[in-house]
Amino acid sequence: MFLFLSPLFLLGISLALIPLIIHILNKSKYKVEKWGAMMFLQKAVKIRARSIKLQQIILMLLRMAVLIFFAIGLARPIIQGQFAGEDDQPVCTVLIVDHSYSMQKKSNANYNKAKEISKKYIRDMKEGDSLYIVLGGSRPNPLFSKPSFDKGFLSEKINAIKVGSGDFNIIKSLEEAFFLLEKSKAPRRRIVVISDEQETNWKINQKLLWDKIKQHYELLKIKPLLYSLNLDEDEKTDNQWIKSISTRSPVIDIYRQNKFVVEIEHIGDKDIKSHLNFYLDGEIYTERDVELKNGTNSFVFDVQIEKAGSHHIKAELEADELPFDNQREFSFEVIERLPVLILEGTSDENPLKSDGGLLSMALEAASQLENKQLFKVDKKPYYELENLTLDSLSSYKAIILANVPSFSQYSIFTLENYVKKGGGLFIFLGDKTTPEAYQKVYKNGQGLLPGLIKKKIERNRKLVSPFFNPGLGRFILEIYNLEEGKQIDEVKINTYWQVSTHKESYTLARIKNDPMLLYKTFGDGRIMMLSVSPDIKWSNYPITPHFLPLVQNVCIYLCGTVKPPLNVSLGEPLIVQLPIVSTKKASDVNLINMIEPNGKINKLTSRFTRGFISSIYKETNNAGLYTVVKSEKEKKYYSVQYPESEGNLKALEEKNKIKLPVKFNFVKTYTELSQYNLEESGAKEVWQYFIYLLLILLLIELYLSGRFNK
Repeated sequence: MFLFLSPLFLLGISLALIPLIIHILNKSKYKVEKWGAMMFLQKAVKIRARSIKLQQIILMLLRMAVLIFFAIGLARPIIQGQFAGEDDQPVCTVLIVDHSYSMQKKSNANYNKAKEISKKYIRDMKEGDSLYIVLGGSRPNPLFSKPSFDKGFLSEKINAIKVGSGDFNIIKSLEEAFFLLEKSKAPRRRIVVISDEQETNWKINQKLLWDKIKQHYELLKIKPLLYSLNLDEDEKTDNQWIKSISTRSPVIDIYRQNKFVVEIEHIGDKDIKSHLNFYLDGEIYTERDVELKNGTNSFVFDVQIEKAGSHHIKAELEADELPFDNQREFSFEVIERLPVLILEGTSDENPLKSDGGLLSMALEAASQLENKQLFKVDKKPYYELENLTLDSLSSYKAIILANVPSFSQYSIFTLENYVKKGGGLFIFLGDKTTPEAYQKVYKNGQGLLPGLIKKKIERNRKLVSPFFNPGLGRFILEIYNLEEGKQIDEVKINTYWQVSTHKESYTLARIKNDPMLLYKTFGDGRIMMLSVSPDIKWSNYPITPHFLPLVQNVCIYLCGTVKPPLNVSLGEPLIVQLPIVSTKKASDVNLINMIEPNGKINKLTSRFTRGFISSIYKETNNAGLYTVVKSEKEKKYYSVQYPESEGNLKALEEKNKIKLPVKFNFVKTYTELSQYNLEESGAKEVWQYFIYLLLILLLIELYLSGRFNK
């Protein structure tokens, strides 16, 4: 089968029409003149004319063939498959080197082996062979944009590779390799993957992405041969790694014992004993001996933090063959006060007559020693929302709408933008609620309301108790221990609004079959809605011991959105925001530094944005703690997390190798890879044969031209 590396030159075949056109034009130049003695020569002339005509057609065809073969030669034809035979035609190879942190196993044994094999491959390149080098990570990283023939340059690039700290996505790396090979002019192509063949890296379950890879492969004019060289001779896949660090509460404050959960994954046939260190702000806080069972193991640490501001913790497990994943950082902000705004339908100095009075009392009851309060509550009439801007609302962590009767287009727009940017919204319905007014806020499920308000239900003293569903609610309402759901029998409800939920909303509690407490996300923010008014005429809920912790827990959850995030995945940018009050003068914006986990210090390019000094830091290629330093006392911590899946060292199974949509040749040694390369039939470039034919035809044409002219 013929393929062409430069198919545009095939347009040159049209030049073969030139000899035909010249032949036709020359023929039309002859003029017939009648002559009396012509009859005696007519027979001889006819015989001679036929001979000349045949000679001209032969010469014309030869000249046309010369032009056709010349165009085909310039188009660089190749033949593939069995017709190519064994050949030492130039090969362009994409060398994909696994750059994930699992290559650090056994003191970088696989990493060092990968570099040695890569340099061997470079040394064995034949004249005319070229090479790309791609570092295989979560995002593939080609080390240069054009294929290189220079063995010295290529070896230097390999020597300069440092250990990686991310994962390896083989699908993305193959896609990148296909694009690189499309730039090459070499008649033979090859992709060689050098890795430890972790099953998680091959994304076996992502069938749609593999189907796209197959489609791209089929579209390639010259299909590369695919090889995978497994570096890991050790079949042992036991490993322990810190999978995650999280907090039980969405808000970390200085008043309570804060619970941090450290999850450790253990893969192995036997339970093992290990030692776990827990650090707070770089100092050892506590430590414990732990027993790890196969699977996920959770350990809870109670931490009392005395100072508000930016903090970080580190969990460190006893080292094993892959020590990189035995520690993990987690950054967080400790708050002293949570500012909450209550917008109430009816305002009154008497809290029992004010729609927001009982809510304000419930939040202010979250006090600690020295009369300090977790919540800083502002209470305003609902119509003052018209005078509030998005900037002024942004100073509040959450807004409570207590029995608000109506909304203007401006107030809806302002509230939507406030929640989109990470604010929390708690909606209490009441006697001033009208379905018509709230329909504008619902917007067919695309607005702020988690459900559509239908009608008011009055039980006429046939009181009912709310039931809290298991599931998502147990993370928000930890006080109720909602592993299996719970009915609060002490609470009796007489009146409530019937609400239908939207598909993007969740029902956390219900009254019979009607939703009572609903939840949804909107942009980066969170929204809750309670269909029962905080009015003792509707229910006894506000005067039971359950009301206060409900309001407090929901508000803490709504205030828990951290934007921009302090903990990101490897390779994701860090969005740095510092309050302007921490900067004495405008010129100080250029004096902020970022300290990376390896100690490297970089200056941040910052600007003033909406009351903050803002900057985006993209160099997050190392997992660990990143520290923004304004001064010795002004620091903010960010953490870049390594991918938890990379700790699973299980190798790609034979049955899954067979299932791959594109055919790979799996090898275990460089010798085996070299043997495969020698046996390749690959593709053979044959343009020179067309040039040879062209020269032969030119010689024949010259010979016949001279012969015919005699």
